[in-house]
Amino acid sequence: MNWWLVFLIATGLALAQFISWHPPHAYIATAYPLNATHFVEYYGAATLYYIQDGIAFRGDEREAQAALTYISQVCRYVSIEPLNITPIEGGVLVRSNIYCSHDGRVWLWLKWLPLRLAAYVGLVNLVNATGNFTTPVGNFSEMAPEGWYLHLSTKTVVKVPPGNTSLYVEYDRLVRTLDEIKAELGRALANSTALGNLLQQLSDKVKTLSDEKTKLEELLKQREQLITALNAKIQAQNNEIEDLKKRLSDILSKKDALLKRMEELNRTHALQVSQLQSQLAQLQSQLSAKEEGNGTGWLIPMLLIALGGVIGAVVYVRRRQSE
Repeated sequence: MNWWLVFLIATGLALAQFISWHPPHAYIATAYPLNATHFVEYYGAATLYYIQDGIAFRGDEREAQAALTYISQVCRYVSIEPLNITPIEGGVLVRSNIYCSHDGRVWLWLKWLPLRLAAYVGLVNLVNATGNFTTPVGNFSEMAPEGWYLHLSTKTVVKVPPGNTSLYVEYDRLVRTLDEIKAELGRALANSTALGNLLQQLSDKVKTLSDEKTKLEELLKQREQLITALNAKIQAQNNEIEDLKKRLSDILSKKDALLKRMEELNRTHALQVSQLQSQLAQLQSQLSAKEEGNGTGWLIPMLLIALGGVIGAVVYVRRRQSE
């Protein structure tokens, strides 16, 4: 891994309140970079090709090799959030949100690559957000690239937006203030000349700040519960979509079988009609030869009527079977 990237992350972590992360519902995959745009993973007998949604590569071969080298260095660990699955020749294409990390401490969302490499193009939203943010593509203050972050002091994963990072920053401020007050209180207790009223004031302030800290923790807990409920709803919708896909596949399979059966019946009925027409021609020929001598000209219309009835019955049966 390049020394400048190590230095950037180390410097950012020293000042950061938030570090770039991956979503809690994403899963760690054994995928590795195949080229500048695709990752590959072998899952049993299946080959999965992952591609980051929302960006494209516009570079030449030299830039493609440089991009692959950079991604290979960063993506020692890979986390996948699938968005769309498409069967292709030789495997399955999974359009995803891909997150990479060299050491598991800071994660790079590959949608941010246009901020790092000019050969990638795509829309990266920078949003207003309170706090200091550390990412592999740079350090940000009071704004950050849209994505998932880990709040270091509470170990809470939050999405920006819509997460209100000002609550977490206020929490950090209260913690620092509380630590300073505790330290000051300790110094006051060690100093025999400290005034009793100062101790009371400091104790009251500690209690007030502790109450505010508890309220903020409750607000953070409520947000986590909301995020959990939304993730459960998303999973239920994904399950429903998969069920509908299976039902559609079954219907299409039955339709194909029915079409094949109708084609077979069409060929059979066409052969039967051809045979009946041939027999009718023979009968007409035979009766025409005898008509003049025997006076049986009335038989031909009767045979035609009978044959028409047979053909009509065949057509009726064919329609019933097609229904």
